[in-house]
Amino acid sequence: MHRAVYIALAGLVIASVTAGAQDTTRAPTPPDTVRADTAQAPPAQDSVRAGQAADTTVRVRNLSAEDTLAAARRVSDDPLHRFSVTPVVGTINWDNTSALANKTVEGGSGAFTKRVYTPSFGLSANFNVLRQLGIGAYFEAARPETRGDYFPAAYFKYGQDVQLTTVSQRVTVMMYGVQGQFQFPISKLEPYVSGGFGGVTVNTDPQQNNENRQISNKSAQFGGGIGYHIGAGAIVLDVRNFMFFNWDRDRLYPVSPTYQNTTVPVANLAPPAEKSTINNFRIALGFSYVPRFSPGTTAEGEDESDDQ
Repeated sequence: MHRAVYIALAGLVIASVTAGAQDTTRAPTPPDTVRADTAQAPPAQDSVRAGQAADTTVRVRNLSAEDTLAAARRVSDDPLHRFSVTPVVGTINWDNTSALANKTVEGGSGAFTKRVYTPSFGLSANFNVLRQLGIGAYFEAARPETRGDYFPAAYFKYGQDVQLTTVSQRVTVMMYGVQGQFQFPISKLEPYVSGGFGGVTVNTDPQQNNENRQISNKSAQFGGGIGYHIGAGAIVLDVRNFMFFNWDRDRLYPVSPTYQNTTVPVANLAPPAEKSTINNFRIALGFSYVPRFSPGTTAEGEDESDDQ
């Protein structure tokens, strides 16, 4: 019996050892190890940012003088939607019937025989709605004298003595309005024709009139010229006719009717007959350019920017 017990105990020991060996071979992998093997580790944050930065990097550089000039040329070379500004300096030949002087008194003769040229200064702006058609505005001003010999002389009586005097005054003539322009680009040359309408305002001399007097009428203008492109701009030669409507030259005379010579009418000179519409010829030289509104740095292929 003892032998049977020993044999049974030995069988239990062997069975226990065998079961322990099997459990050891089937032992599960620790949880951390399983996650490390089966889960994908998220990419490092710095690596993601670096990748995004690499994909979205915009090259930024400061504009050199050559870059600025090249950009301006690209804008000016494409006439569509181009906004240009043209200051001009010229001279105006007034209509002979206007009483605005193309001649002045020479010496003490009282006769208007000396030729004078009235300088004019102007500024126009043009926006191209089509490649050859633009619309805009203009302003021009000049400071001529009036022809005193076109009016009755001023009559002054001192006892038995009578004095007759021609009276002139310097006035400011301003012409302004809207205009359209049609150009014909030919290589570096750009001939054009233009015309517009607006108004004319004459400010008389306040000292000679004892008041600030303004004379305003409707006006129109037409003409043309030619531009020669140099770099991002163009030198412009412009000729134009300014027409003033409902013109009344008598309003330019500062002498009160009380002092106008009606006593000795033969002493008054005979001026040209009046016209209600007068034509004034102007020739001018100017420079047309495309203004840059936002110079500085630019991102290649993007709008101009100073930083990201």
